[in-house]
Amino acid sequence: MSLERYKDLLSDAVDAVPSPSKKYPDIADPYVARSALQKALRRGDVDRVEQAASSLLNDPLRLWKGFAVSVFEDFGFSTIDLRGQVVAACASKKVRSDLGGDLVVAQALIHQLCEVPRDRRLDETYMFAGVLEKDPPSPKERRRWSPELSGLIDCARDLIRRCERPVPRRSFKTVLARECDAFLVEMREAERIDEEELAICIQGRKTTQCLLPVLSPLTKPVSPHQGSFTLTLTCPAGMSRDTCRDTYDVPLCALDGYTRAGKQALELLFWATPRLQTLLKPLKSRSTKMKALAALLFVVEGGICTEEVSDPLYDELKCVSRGRWSGLPAEVVPEALDVMCTALPHLNQLRQEIWGS
Repeated sequence: MSLERYKDLLSDAVDAVPSPSKKYPDIADPYVARSALQKALRRGDVDRVEQAASSLLNDPLRLWKGFAVSVFEDFGFSTIDLRGQVVAACASKKVRSDLGGDLVVAQALIHQLCEVPRDRRLDETYMFAGVLEKDPPSPKERRRWSPELSGLIDCARDLIRRCERPVPRRSFKTVLARECDAFLVEMREAERIDEEELAICIQGRKTTQCLLPVLSPLTKPVSPHQGSFTLTLTCPAGMSRDTCRDTYDVPLCALDGYTRAGKQALELLFWATPRLQTLLKPLKSRSTKMKALAALLFVVEGGICTEEVSDPLYDELKCVSRGRWSGLPAEVVPEALDVMCTALPHLNQLRQEIWGS
């Protein structure tokens, strides 16, 4: 197994990099810069991705882990050549140095990533399968799923149980490297992936320290009953220019529910929006309410891609999983998402005030 071919492709891409078209100031908060990197990649915004990448150069490990996670989370089935280039660059400081350094290599990847449709099926599958570990679907709900979706979710849940363990006294899980790699080898032996994909997935697991690269072989096949991939433009109701505003120094969508400024803005929005208070009443603690708000914001803004690859299975997955990781009852989620979408202009005003201060 080798990533050498992708290093050569990356070298060619470096030679073709154009000069930056616009210069933005650095983003001082590394958590906001990391968030901006992902949001801008989803929107294909080259200038903002370059701003976030250059802002993260003080901590290259954070930058390259961000790229590695994004290529699986947001570009799950982009071309194998592009995934291989990202993984090869993220895996080796020497490769990046030989090709001109972190910024040059990052720019070469940014321009390629912003030119291809996004594909978030890996992350959607992982998040939904994780939710169902805590809140299993009712028999009535499962009967509405297609056989393809039921099979995918069951396999994803089995993989999570096999390859992840909670970290004591922390809010995240760790992956079991030996189990992950053994599963990927099993997928190779079953001819679900080839040698190149095996190398990419194993190195991706090492770099990201998450389960998405390992989950990749399960989400890859498209059933003959599903038809072919198509492109869809994603622009939900309410996502107008008024709800997508930027400041000069940071895109407001980067101030999400996982950054300090974003959390402050969401809390102010909660207390200013009686309907949100009512909808979130079933959640007893303040922290679960804030996590729910962050999840709702992700669905209506943070996870939005300007162009996605789509097929019937992915469309079904998005439909049944939409907002479920908020922790809200399933029957409440649609209205909660509508309220959050309507509240985006007010939230942007709050975020701008907090960030400016």
